[in-house]
Amino acid sequence: MDYGLVILAGGKSTRMGSDKAKLPFGDESLIEYMIKRFRPHFEDIYISVDRISDLDGIDISRPMIEDSIRGIGPMGGIYSVLKETNKERLIFVSVDNPFADAAIAANVAKSSNGADVTIIRRNSGKIESLFAVYSRRCLKYIEECIGERNYSLKRIHDKVECKYIEEKDLFVGENYDRNAELCFFNMNHRQDYYRALSHLKISVSDTKRNIPAVSFVAPSNTGKTTYIEKLIVELKKRNLRLGVIKHDAHDFEIDKPGKDSYRFTHAGADAVAISSMSKTAMVFLHDEPVSVDDIIEMVGDVDLIITEGYKKSNLKKIEVLRKGYNEEFVCDSKYRLAVVADYEVETEYPLFPLDNPEKMADFLVNYVESYKKEF
Repeated sequence: MDYGLVILAGGKSTRMGSDKAKLPFGDESLIEYMIKRFRPHFEDIYISVDRISDLDGIDISRPMIEDSIRGIGPMGGIYSVLKETNKERLIFVSVDNPFADAAIAANVAKSSNGADVTIIRRNSGKIESLFAVYSRRCLKYIEECIGERNYSLKRIHDKVECKYIEEKDLFVGENYDRNAELCFFNMNHRQDYYRALSHLKISVSDTKRNIPAVSFVAPSNTGKTTYIEKLIVELKKRNLRLGVIKHDAHDFEIDKPGKDSYRFTHAGADAVAISSMSKTAMVFLHDEPVSVDDIIEMVGDVDLIITEGYKKSNLKKIEVLRKGYNEEFVCDSKYRLAVVADYEVETEYPLFPLDNPEKMADFLVNYVESYKKEF
């Protein structure tokens, strides 16, 4: 074959909050899922990365090519792979396009002979620049773009001979619309990731979390909130970035009547966000409870997530016992991680004093480090 496939996996994943290529996708990472998906249709598969070390810990078993010029987006990956390989033509697909149709990609690659760039044009007129074939003849034009500091892929298209393949000529059958939308579905945000998992019939809780989460559980009036408040102070002293999720068994209102965001919500908006220079908040309305797993996956860029409540979840639990208020465990022992109490408790799990969160903070720092090594 004089053509091959490139999976672009060098993006910053800023909107996702973590490296897309390493996201859990069932029993494997997203990049492994993509390779497996395309392997029956392509003999040669290359992985374009910012740095090879970005995918440490994943058995790629395919050539990885680093961006020779960083910080210029997909153009850097396209340029680096075209220059590094001896393939005359390469079809490029982004790692955040998990359901890209491998058979259609192969057909597009086969039909690209003679063109500098072969691109799919959607029925809407949109051009799929990252489900496209770029030939080696593009190299000098890409170098011109880089020299101009114009890193838009459209700028390449303007300089070269492009062949357009119409969407309607690629997808046929009764599920035409659904197949086309799925093929070009992109995962840019966490909610897109959840939709992808839902399509695979995988729940978020079935995937390995890349951020450890523990839940402090006990009946009301046991002192959980006060303890967690003091614990947060100790964990921040140890330089941990923290996310905290509070479970409310009743309805709640965080907006103030009369404020703009309150008025938007009560006028019927399903989601309202308010943002300032230092903080952002978003309120979603929903008919059914949102699982703690889904909420956890919305939290990014922290070292540890602490939840209060959710005793029926499959999170690791730290049970809080208080003499005269709550002296019985309330959770399944298989999820128990530790115990906090203001009296001596017979337990096989680590026991910590209710009036001294410092030792618990040290314990959780070690837990986070162990979790990272395991992950």
